[in-house]
Amino acid sequence: MNVEVNTCGVEVSVQQAAQILGVTERSIINYIRSRDIAALKVGKEWHVDHASLMVFQQKTGLSGMLDERSVQSQQSLLSIEQQKSIPEENVQVPLAENQMLVQMRETGQMEAEKLAYTPPSPATKQPSILNLKCFHVCRNAFQLSLWQEPIDSENKRVLHDLKNKVYEMLGSGYYSFDLQLKHSYYNQARCSAGALLALIHADVILEKRARSEIMTLEENVIPAIAALIRNIEKREKR
Repeated sequence: MNVEVNTCGVEVSVQQAAQILGVTERSIINYIRSRDIAALKVGKEWHVDHASLMVFQQKTGLSGMLDERSVQSQQSLLSIEQQKSIPEENVQVPLAENQMLVQMRETGQMEAEKLAYTPPSPATKQPSILNLKCFHVCRNAFQLSLWQEPIDSENKRVLHDLKNKVYEMLGSGYYSFDLQLKHSYYNQARCSAGALLALIHADVILEKRARSEIMTLEENVIPAIAALIRNIEKREKR
């Protein structure tokens, strides 16, 4: 299904749109198909309307590696895909931060999500939850409109309690030194995210207006936590 856009405007690729919002490319395709973002399909490639993308970003509060100014500064936006990205292994970090890097590798190779690497701050001397990619996935997901609404019902209170449980278990797992405890905490985080998804689907009215929240939980949050758990399981087998 093609969504008509003003082809005279600025367009970005699906990959660039995913980086701007901090979501997966599959999520961008779903947003296009649900008409949340305007785009034009030429052959097998989608060309996303930049203005529509910025409106959607302002509406949802999603934010990734690239911002509007960095995108507009490129003379040809499509040429970004041809630029070589610096792999995570080549990022130079002071020796004093080696311990932090070891703990950061709990994130694993989240190849299914292709999430942005967040380099540690030079001033940071101790491992920080901010170095956990999965934490940023969850934080982006919980910035959507549903989570900003006032807690005016028992159902919303339960949803917010489960959301906080996800954060709590991610933090407990990250700062634990015992692999079995890490596995247990991360698994509880995944269970809480699954419970969130089930409760939203159970409320027919809420389900209809929470499409973005459902999609983000299904395609970003739960897979990210699952990747974290798989990485711990690999370390336990060594």
